[in-house]
Amino acid sequence: MDEDAQASFAVGCRRTRARVADLRFVADELTSRRRADPDRIGVLGHSMGGAAAAEAVRQDERFAAGLHLDGGLFGSPVPEVGLDRPFLMLTSFADHETWQHWREHQHGWGRQLRQLDSGHLSFTDWPHVAGPGHFAQNTSTELYQQLFGGIAAERTTGISRAYVRAFFDHFLGDRPAPLLDAASARFPEVTFVWSRD
Repeated sequence: MDEDAQASFAVGCRRTRARVADLRFVADELTSRRRADPDRIGVLGHSMGGAAAAEAVRQDERFAAGLHLDGGLFGSPVPEVGLDRPFLMLTSFADHETWQHWREHQHGWGRQLRQLDSGHLSFTDWPHVAGPGHFAQNTSTELYQQLFGGIAAERTTGISRAYVRAFFDHFLGDRPAPLLDAASARFPEVTFVWSRD
């Protein structure tokens, strides 16, 4: 690893550690005040927040399940050691080196689902302000596609909500989740990249 890559990795580790500390503090507060069942806490994040969610699951057994909304698994040993609890990745692009390593080492239930024709920000609220904010007119077509893809804001939000709800309802609420077992005619935009039961 060259010096620039080492510096970037170190920054990623610091950022991930800070986010994980925040997540664990929230879990402490929720459980100490009896506002959450310590056996039914899930964690999710987007981009770097998703990497932090993975690391929080690795470090803290109170997080029974984790979900990552698009982005590399940076700043954490999770790609090299995997996780022993359920972890779902919803991604906008087909693959990433850190995801490949995670798939090789994941011990618990795992899925990587790809939302076709989406961008990195499709899993956030940003698509809802892209139109009114004239993002398409003020960015290159290529950058806009990378950020937002081509799915309408309402549709991409609906897809994300459906899969996030199915995942946490299943692993924290013991409810059936057929949406996590196979491709769905309701959501043809979502393909199964990888699965482990």
